[in-house]
Amino acid sequence: MTAFGRLKESYPPAPGGNGGHVKPVIDADLAAFMLRSVMITAATPGPGSRPAIGRGVGLRLGEDRSTLDLLVSRAQWPAMTGDLRVGAAFAVTLSDPTDYQTYQVKARLAEFGDADADEVNLAHSYVGRNSPRRRGHARMSMSLRTLRNCFEGVIPSIIATSDDEGIPNVSYLSQVHYVDDEHVALSNQFFSKTARNVELTGQATVLVVDGRTGQQYELDLVFERAVESGDTFSRIDAQIRATVAQEGPGVPWLLRSADIYRVRGCQLVPAQPEPPAAELLGQDSDALLSAAARLAMRLAKTSDPDAMIDDLLDGLQRELGYSNAIVLLADEERGRLTTIGSRGYSLGGVGSEARIGEGAIGVAAASARAVRINDMSRGRRYAAAVGGEAGERVIPLPGLAEPQSQLAAPMISNGRVQGVLFAEDARRFRFTHADEDALAMLALQLAGGLRLSEAETPGARRGRQAPAPAGRPFHVRYHSFDDSLFIDDVYLIKGVPGRLLFHLLKLHAESGRTEFSNRELRLDGALRLPELKDNLEARLILLRRRLDEKEAPVRITRPERGLIHLELTRPPRLEVAT
Repeated sequence: MTAFGRLKESYPPAPGGNGGHVKPVIDADLAAFMLRSVMITAATPGPGSRPAIGRGVGLRLGEDRSTLDLLVSRAQWPAMTGDLRVGAAFAVTLSDPTDYQTYQVKARLAEFGDADADEVNLAHSYVGRNSPRRRGHARMSMSLRTLRNCFEGVIPSIIATSDDEGIPNVSYLSQVHYVDDEHVALSNQFFSKTARNVELTGQATVLVVDGRTGQQYELDLVFERAVESGDTFSRIDAQIRATVAQEGPGVPWLLRSADIYRVRGCQLVPAQPEPPAAELLGQDSDALLSAAARLAMRLAKTSDPDAMIDDLLDGLQRELGYSNAIVLLADEERGRLTTIGSRGYSLGGVGSEARIGEGAIGVAAASARAVRINDMSRGRRYAAAVGGEAGERVIPLPGLAEPQSQLAAPMISNGRVQGVLFAEDARRFRFTHADEDALAMLALQLAGGLRLSEAETPGARRGRQAPAPAGRPFHVRYHSFDDSLFIDDVYLIKGVPGRLLFHLLKLHAESGRTEFSNRELRLDGALRLPELKDNLEARLILLRRRLDEKEAPVRITRPERGLIHLELTRPPRLEVAT
């Protein structure tokens, strides 16, 4: 089918016209843009202020650049092509899929009819350039629950609305959010024209695409309400804050509300593409959750927190297939998360930091909910933000150079976020809902296990002295303003672990002691621990791993539970920096 739209210099056309002369409204740059392999989306007025939406399969610009021939499949888009009339308003959106540069053209329908042979060839050429091999499917109603892959934001959705005069408008949506089997939510951030149209008519048509298979679905939406708090709002807000580009201060990424729509109809669009290779990335959901349950059971049987962290990271790689993973501990006092272990990176990154509230890792900690991002390529790079000032006190956070998928799950125990379990992958659409459930379960298991490891061991020995080490002293410089600690002018660590190590070295210098108990450290007011049992055991693990990684002249060992032993190869020379 061919629809011919005559484009006037003003829209709607001004009364009285312009003496029959049609001035070109498409300049040379836009005309050149149309010759690219652009995505074509169109909307026409529908019944009851509900616009009809569809995708074009080719276009041709008139010689005087005042008319546009748009090719649309009747079989694929019957709602849009079934009730056309001359003079009807329509909107055409053209987008370059490589960078999403987009133009919208609005016009009146001048004529329409069947495509001729040349136009059919033009359509076949367009489809061949821009689409995978397609196969037909019957049109049918669908359940939202079966469309969860469409709500990942991997492929932008399209929303069409009409104003009270029936003039359509088309916009792109970064993501449609699943609420339940009868409702979806859209984030109210920009799209002022869309918002005004919905306020006038209460209706919208949305086209969503399955990022795994390429199947398209048309949703008939009726606006119900806008929410500014609650679970749905918090979930969407967390997702947006985790995925927005870091454009700098003043960028208006604030979520005003989550707009809830009832889905009045949901239909599969015919002629879907063949499933791409990305469909094969995810594991079978049942097998994945079974593997996660077995790993959680092993963690539950482990009492050593050090072994617990290593077993989890090894299991994520070996049994769940997560090639890159990190465990980070929360330091609420400093607003940071600190790496305690990782797998899959050239640098271990023990002691590196992410800010709470920034990036997928930080937002998972701040919101106490899992964050899953499956496409980070559309002009965005959402790696977790490295904390701290630039310079000598920063350890690089492990990370892929070009991650496409990220998944972060909060480690929650006793109502508090203890840290974050994080995985990422260089492939799009790597993590499914089942992956999110699996990682969330393991994060909770690790948080509970680390908390139980903080239990005291009554009657532990303490205070043992060892012969003073010989050799050239090593220099230890401690900065009290951020508890950062340097050994021989090389940065080691900051925060509570830095404070702990300097305190232990100071006690050793004063008394010669090399053995200490967890209990005495918790009761020692000079350490200013945030509160009783605030991850002391986990912070000692972090400190031990960082000392081992740097091959420092002082190490920490654990002769038994609840005891800390200092091993020094040379005597320390302590300095408090002013």
